[in-house]
Amino acid sequence: MQLLNKPNRFYRIALVLLALTCTPCHADSKAVLHFAGFAYSGPYSDITKAFPYTAAINQPGPNKVAPLDEALHKLLLDKTFPGFTIDYQSLGNIQTGDDLALAFALNNESVSIEHIQDKYKVLFTLDAQALIFNMKKMQIVASYPLGLDYIDVSPTMPTPAQIQDTFSKLYFGGLNANILSQFVSTLENIKIKQRYGNTIQVSDVSIAQKAISNYPSDMQSSLGAAKDLIATQFSIYLSKNANIPVLPYTKDYAIGNKIATRFANGDVFNLEVPQPDYTIDLNLLGFKKILYDQESSGASWVYGAFMHVRIEEPLSNHVYFDATIRNGAVKIVPASQTNVDDWPAFQDTLLGLMDQVTQQFVSPDGSWIGSHVGPTGNIQEFQNVAQVLKSCQ
Repeated sequence: MQLLNKPNRFYRIALVLLALTCTPCHADSKAVLHFAGFAYSGPYSDITKAFPYTAAINQPGPNKVAPLDEALHKLLLDKTFPGFTIDYQSLGNIQTGDDLALAFALNNESVSIEHIQDKYKVLFTLDAQALIFNMKKMQIVASYPLGLDYIDVSPTMPTPAQIQDTFSKLYFGGLNANILSQFVSTLENIKIKQRYGNTIQVSDVSIAQKAISNYPSDMQSSLGAAKDLIATQFSIYLSKNANIPVLPYTKDYAIGNKIATRFANGDVFNLEVPQPDYTIDLNLLGFKKILYDQESSGASWVYGAFMHVRIEEPLSNHVYFDATIRNGAVKIVPASQTNVDDWPAFQDTLLGLMDQVTQQFVSPDGSWIGSHVGPTGNIQEFQNVAQVLKSCQ
């Protein structure tokens, strides 16, 4: 087994505050967060389809307690946090007061397999968030996303049971990566604020047919999940690179700007996400694969990704940014490799695009803009976005 520690792709831990209105906290006292346990983000009917391995792991035992709730409770019980305390005894009073609740909310679970020569590379992905919400208003107060990618290399095609076992270890331990431990680490950085600046959100994602044809077949049949993943990944990079709050994408998983959240104990809440001050529209235009070099030992291919990004203030309809971004990366394919899965390379290139363009939003560089946007690139647009992002701090 192999864990690759690459920030852009293979081991992602992103901490970002997605915050709006927060219950005021007195300067001389800590906020109290009632522990709500493990939760799934998304429609109730999609949980077993969207999170099949986690759902199988988290079936309540004889004590009627979900295993992941129990594991989280054990990890947190003896911990102290600088910005708040956790109440494990009750969920507070939803009808009166402004009690806050804390939950581990799972956003994404996926596994992809690539056959390389005589090996199988298996990529396991988990995306989650430390979710804080007001129980009376059913409104999100803050959300701190975190992501984990783990790579396993096997001489044989992994069985469903082996995949299930790896996901179990990513939760309960036994590997060099653990999503619940990352959740605890995330909480150590949380500070409840009374006021925040302007808010920004990925409000719309579209995928052109040219791009859809390069997706794996299972993702082609679930474009809602693919769009949600694009929005989540872009939000993580934007928040990490700009150090700002970013509201969660809700278009395909919300009604009336509310996110459905189902807890391991069976409770289902619809949590409200307030309207953003600035919106980001993403249009994945397509991918391209070009032969770069050919030798007897193998071939070098350039994998390209193209995305249109538009940033606007809805209230005034003022457009701050409107451009197509491109990014390319080289992948070497040995001559002995007869089966090439292009999707991992395309996905790496797309993630690289998101990382780089959000860095440029903070600190624009003319040479990068020239090579990734082209002659139509306008550094002033990037500088305008930088000012927008400063207002969101």
